[in-house]
Amino acid sequence: MIPEMEKVLEELGLNKNEARVYLALNELGTSTVHNIANKSGVHRTNVYDSLKKLISRGLVSFIVKQNVKYYETTPSDNLVNMLKIKETELLRILPQLQLREKMAQHEGQTFILKGIQAFLSAMNGLLESGETVKVYGAPPPESMRPHVGLFHENRIKKKIPIKVIYDFNDKSRIKFARTLTLTEVRHCKNQFNSPVTNLVCGDLVLLALWTKSPYIIQINNKEIAEAYKNYFDMLWNISENQS
Repeated sequence: MIPEMEKVLEELGLNKNEARVYLALNELGTSTVHNIANKSGVHRTNVYDSLKKLISRGLVSFIVKQNVKYYETTPSDNLVNMLKIKETELLRILPQLQLREKMAQHEGQTFILKGIQAFLSAMNGLLESGETVKVYGAPPPESMRPHVGLFHENRIKKKIPIKVIYDFNDKSRIKFARTLTLTEVRHCKNQFNSPVTNLVCGDLVLLALWTKSPYIIQINNKEIAEAYKNYFDMLWNISENQS
């Protein structure tokens, strides 16, 4: 659990030492630098630096007793305040970013992304057009199921349908997919299977290769998207329902 909490704090903006010092102090309660260093495994000098930054972020406070500083974490709700501040800062510059995108006037864009979060962000981007999402090829690994589940929740909330073509032998996934709202499922023979996950919706195409850290090719181009939709429709028409 500790490594997971460290990761979350680092994603929030703390560096590794700050995260470790914060978690150590959070568990110790009011404490001295000596005890914090022992608990966190961070060198004493780096503990001082980390505490200084945590104080500036409003996450740590201190009192002085007999010329000795004792530190303690402030209410953990302040972490949420940090997130809100970041969100406010982002919203402040977002109109400028959107304007720059429009001024660039790209007719088509291709990006190579890496990692689970990048894949999830790209998947949610499919929903912006409001059209039916079409998927075929290799399904995401089982470890991705909770993440993909969040995508489906978002999709269903927006009332966006999805069509999925599975391999004939992937019966457990077919059975699960049939339980989802706004979902149509068919299966095809192995010769039509693909080693990557192919997703298309609107003008957006995603190609996901499931390595240890997934790679995603994101293509934003109307003509290419239409070609993928036509190929999907061809597969859909020769695929079968499975009871």
